[in-house]
Amino acid sequence: MSGAGAPDAVGGAVLAVTPGAGAGVVGARQRQELAQLPLVQLRERRRVLRTEIDTVAHWQRLVRARRDIVAAQVVGVRELSIPLEAASDGGPLDVHAAADLAAHGLTEPASGLRELLAGGPAPAALGVVLERLAAAQDRLSGYEGALRAELAAATDVL
Repeated sequence: MSGAGAPDAVGGAVLAVTPGAGAGVVGARQRQELAQLPLVQLRERRRVLRTEIDTVAHWQRLVRARRDIVAAQVVGVRELSIPLEAASDGGPLDVHAAADLAAHGLTEPASGLRELLAGGPAPAALGVVLERLAAAQDRLSGYEGALRAELAAATDVL
């Protein structure tokens, strides 16, 4: 889909963007449409686009984090341990171990972390979950590119 869609909150037409060929490219017709908008509508359009870009970035972080957790369930995670050979007596690691860990009743920096990774999908489904998360990342990246192109076009008109 390209071209005008439903009117937005300030009376302008919302450009619909479809991922795939041409997504992220704003043509002369769209630029002309933007140039005809009153300044207040153009600014509102930019505000809406920036807000949506922020939302996409948040979803990208969530998907990336979920992929990391699923991958950790598949391949495991190296245990954290205070590197005694790198810790100096009274240095930052020593102070952290004595103060921060002890204040939480812990003896190791990794205490309780493994339990946070538990409870995910069954091992047989992990590959499918990883594929779905990778596809979601691709879709979000394409959508973000289209949003950024729209924002750039609106900014150019200003």
